[in-house]
Amino acid sequence: MGRLPLLYVGKPIIDREPYHMDGQLTIAAQQPELSFDLAQFEHTNDKPFEVHRMIFRFYALGNPVVTVPSRSNQKLVLGGKPVQPQPSFMEHVVKINVSQESRAGQKITKEPTRGLVLSKKDTKTWEWEEPFTLARGDIFGVSARSDSMTFAPFSTNLSMFSGVVTQILVSVCFQGFLVIVSAPQERSAGAPAELGMASLKRSSRQGLAGAMRRATTRKVNGHKK
Repeated sequence: MGRLPLLYVGKPIIDREPYHMDGQLTIAAQQPELSFDLAQFEHTNDKPFEVHRMIFRFYALGNPVVTVPSRSNQKLVLGGKPVQPQPSFMEHVVKINVSQESRAGQKITKEPTRGLVLSKKDTKTWEWEEPFTLARGDIFGVSARSDSMTFAPFSTNLSMFSGVVTQILVSVCFQGFLVIVSAPQERSAGAPAELGMASLKRSSRQGLAGAMRRATTRKVNGHKK
């Protein structure tokens, strides 16, 4: 986890509540970059969302061939079934692109980047040293595509699965805390001080004017004598 700020827009942070938002998208080999539905990553809570990490998982989907018992020994193809166990190279073949849509498309990744590059080796997450805080209505724009140079439909014969891997399910989760800030405080204590300063300035101006009038009077009276 990165740094925990003490303030949010100048207000003290008094508590945090665990929070996350996630979404899923299915991509195919040699397919153009696809975007997640913006509604999946729109922050709709009144409390600010302090994002500390991005978690992504990639699941190979295939078309397993299931034999249907019959006299003709027909075969039925069922699509979109998870491959078990999962191939370990999915992070090599999926590229992720992230931006902050509600801030004029602020880029968080300059271009689509392989999941293997973004994630920590031990946790398989992208940890942010400085949290990215979303206000209500802010949106993360996330898109994904397969790297056509490294991913193409391939055949596999793993336990519980025999068929062709044709798609990848991309699951993305932003994890962090809802931030609770202290209520705005009345500046009643500061008001008298400000008023006192103003009064002091007025008194100083009035005192200076009075001194100048007295000096002028003495000068005139001296000439009369």
